[in-house]
Amino acid sequence: MRHRAIGLVLGVLAALAVTAAPASAGTGPAAVTNAPGSVSNSTIQAPPLPKDQVRQAAGTLCLNAHLAGIGWQGWTCGTSVQVGTTGQSRQMEALAVTTSGAGGICAQAHVSGLGWLSQVCVADGGTAVVGTTGQSRAMEALGLGSPGSTTCANAHLAGIGWQGTQCAGPGVVALVGTTGQSRAMEALAASLS
Repeated sequence: MRHRAIGLVLGVLAALAVTAAPASAGTGPAAVTNAPGSVSNSTIQAPPLPKDQVRQAAGTLCLNAHLAGIGWQGWTCGTSVQVGTTGQSRQMEALAVTTSGAGGICAQAHVSGLGWLSQVCVADGGTAVVGTTGQSRAMEALGLGSPGSTTCANAHLAGIGWQGTQCAGPGVVALVGTTGQSRAMEALAASLS
């Protein structure tokens, strides 16, 4: 059943042209890809990345999770980072992500009651924000990929725990979480290489 659901999700993402491929050589990924019938993420604002973290080493990933009852958790940066909570039954509602030296990043969230929202892609130094805030809607699945780096992600899910790491090469999206099960993502571990 899980493989069938993943196959269906991959088919839907492929039909929506959800990739992390750059818009043109040297420019990084497209600013935003809005698939027909998708819901935009453009109204969500994440706190800015602190100035001391703006210039990171090559291949750096920075994440900031918006959590139920907490709000924005704060930026965490490195080649391998984790955001969210475990053991608190606290759903992740939105995610902000930025990169340095990775060629940019693309993210797409599956949100309870809304389904897949539009993919957001940014070049290095830009911030992609996906999910919702102020609506009490859990992120249930996430696609994350970089055109210039291998991206690995692992989701901690309500009632399951850590799902297992999924990796995707440059230009491909790693998918974590579930759809159709009403399982909130509670934490995310991700890395670039």
